[in-house]
Amino acid sequence: MNWIWLGVVISLLLIEYMSRNFTAICFAISGIVSFVMTYFVEKYNIQLAVFLALGIFLILVIRPFVIKKLCAHDITLGKWLVEKKPDIKEEERSLSSKLEMRPQEKKQEITRKKKKKR
Repeated sequence: MNWIWLGVVISLLLIEYMSRNFTAICFAISGIVSFVMTYFVEKYNIQLAVFLALGIFLILVIRPFVIKKLCAHDITLGKWLVEKKPDIKEEERSLSSKLEMRPQEKKQEITRKKKKKR
């Protein structure tokens, strides 16, 4: 029976890796607990009850905390690609235009600034 729980845990971890919504990982954690229970409790019904109860508990109690605290700034790659908008401020534009100047223009810009300071 312990190989079944190990397969369930690996499957749930793969599902969590693809979805990243912290639902399958809760059941994967409870699957690990059920896997360890196979060495102490032989009844499959008790293992299944602990698996479901602990999984639901983790989803209801732990998942909101983790999503709020740890994943507040984490967005998926798909959302980043779709929602990414250029955020160029005026200072950055002027800086980039100064970087693109030719060496002669840079010297002229520096001398103008020195004259303004006097």
